[in-house]
Amino acid sequence: MIDRTAIVAEALMTASTLYTEVGDRVWSPIAPAKGFDGTQSSIVFHQSDASSHPTGATNSATFEFKCYGDNNTYTKARTVFRLLYDRLQQLTETMSSGSIIMATLDNDFQLEPEPETNHKAHLASFTILFTG
Repeated sequence: MIDRTAIVAEALMTASTLYTEVGDRVWSPIAPAKGFDGTQSSIVFHQSDASSHPTGATNSATFEFKCYGDNNTYTKARTVFRLLYDRLQQLTETMSSGSIIMATLDNDFQLEPEPETNHKAHLASFTILFTG
């Protein structure tokens, strides 16, 4: 079985301008209770759906990415989103945990401030095709 979440996490934490911005502050499916205060550039992501080829040779999944900026502004959250887009859009790459055949942006939008914390985030949805 293809571990889609592990492949995406590895893709996000591979050397790139995105990694330079967020480092290892990439979490799935939720941010840790300690160490995350919404004022660090970071990404929290989860898989929202998936399907498999009958043979299991390929999988397709949709992932939601919540992008946070380092100064808790929408401007910086969009900057992190743009770096995510630059990293994932049309990505074809093999990593130790598996391969991404293709990633494409489905949609993105600014979220309302989070009710309890007032964290500001930008949400993006990508469909990603994987092979093991």
